[in-house]
Amino acid sequence: MTAAARSGPDAVRPDPGVLDRPVTAVAVPTRLARWCAAAGIGAVLLTLLGMAWLHLAGSTASISPMRRTISEYALTDARWLFDASVVVLALGAVTAVAAPILLRLVPAVSTGTVLSALGALALLTLVVFPKHDWAVGPSAGGTVHRIASVVAFLALPTGLLLLTRRRSDGWARTAWWSCVAALLWFSPLVIAVLLRPLTGTPWYRAVPLGFVERGLAAFLVLAVLALAVWGWTRARRPLTVPEPATATNGMQLDPSIPRSVLS
Repeated sequence: MTAAARSGPDAVRPDPGVLDRPVTAVAVPTRLARWCAAAGIGAVLLTLLGMAWLHLAGSTASISPMRRTISEYALTDARWLFDASVVVLALGAVTAVAAPILLRLVPAVSTGTVLSALGALALLTLVVFPKHDWAVGPSAGGTVHRIASVVAFLALPTGLLLLTRRRSDGWARTAWWSCVAALLWFSPLVIAVLLRPLTGTPWYRAVPLGFVERGLAAFLVLAVLALAVWGWTRARRPLTVPEPATATNGMQLDPSIPRSVLS
């Protein structure tokens, strides 16, 4: 390259998007995404441990998993464990979604992120407004709990489904299929509600409510876990920065300059 070509005002231009990007600015979101993904994985594992204890140990082991809802545990002396498990799952869902956002795999603001946040908020609402014993009469708190349950079981899987659609990564596809399975698992409740005018059977008696709810929750937890693992695996990949199309001594050349001038 001649001196004129190097010193001309339009000869060479630095690429601010690649060459001037601080390494720390690139690494921090990746590191934070890895922490968020790890927090999501840990939250799911803690939730599974808490729910396993409620189902298999102590006085709560006698609660029927077929007919009784998961929220039934909030009416026992083990309510603290149920509440803690639900809160941890809600926070885990938030951190699991945050990981791909930080990695710019999904947009920060979209229908998927809004629905996911709404689902996590609904899970927290279940703790604030616990299950009500309808045998003693109606309750405003019980109504809020019932609505929050529907929102959580529909908004969260729908949001995660939208975030992971059209993704080729194995864990992202696992999350997507888990969300599909969760929504399909919810369909018996919808059918029971629609058929009530014809059958006269209340929807909560037409299906094994506890079994349906636990199956839906299992697929939902699997979706959150798969999303967190997806973020973890992507955050651990080596960071690659695209090289300029034509470069000399670390500077990108102006394509408007004839190549003969640079020889």
